[in-house]
Amino acid sequence: LFYTLCTTLIVAIMLLFMVHISGKVVDNDIKDNLVLMVEEDVDDVDFDIIDEDDIEEAYEKGETVFYLEDGHVGSLCVEEAYVSAKRGVKIFILGPDGKVLLGHTDDYNFDVMELKQGEITSMSFNETDYYAYARTVSLTDKKITVDFMLVGVVQDTGSAFLGAAGSLIKADFIILPLAIVLSALVGYLITRALFKPIGQITETAENISKGDDLSLRIDVGSGE
Repeated sequence: LFYTLCTTLIVAIMLLFMVHISGKVVDNDIKDNLVLMVEEDVDDVDFDIIDEDDIEEAYEKGETVFYLEDGHVGSLCVEEAYVSAKRGVKIFILGPDGKVLLGHTDDYNFDVMELKQGEITSMSFNETDYYAYARTVSLTDKKITVDFMLVGVVQDTGSAFLGAAGSLIKADFIILPLAIVLSALVGYLITRALFKPIGQITETAENISKGDDLSLRIDVGSGE
């Protein structure tokens, strides 16, 4: 019983420790990948100040046209290397007014985000947890500087992992007692079988020492 309890305690502690460490590793990998994907796109973003007459041409080139507060017209363009979604990370480019210029925002509400430059923030949309990483990019054309913000968003699969692990732990704590009872029963039967000859020897020796039957002999087997 003592060894069964000790084994149970050790297994339970190891299980919790492994789940905790695994969750940390997954979470750190997600965050590192998020930062890397955003930083890779910093050099792929460019913009130009254009005239009203060039707006149609900019649209034809696939560029994003936007208006600045001072009345100037800007054209946002990205290099071919720019990818709006890669390795599970969705990349968005926000203009100086905080509105999304590039990227599909169907699943996110950037109006309620509290983005911080160079930091990873946590948020929740539609009961799903996400990580977001923001990176400010200052670009200048014709002596006009505009601050854009690259934002990467990725689902917090670390939470999902811990949730699945939590379900696994719950299942383990249901199965574990049954396994303990079974192992204890099997261990008891094996131990009893091993110690049965010792019990017989002890009983015979006690009867001999009492003098009830001096003809008794301890069976030591054939010796083979």
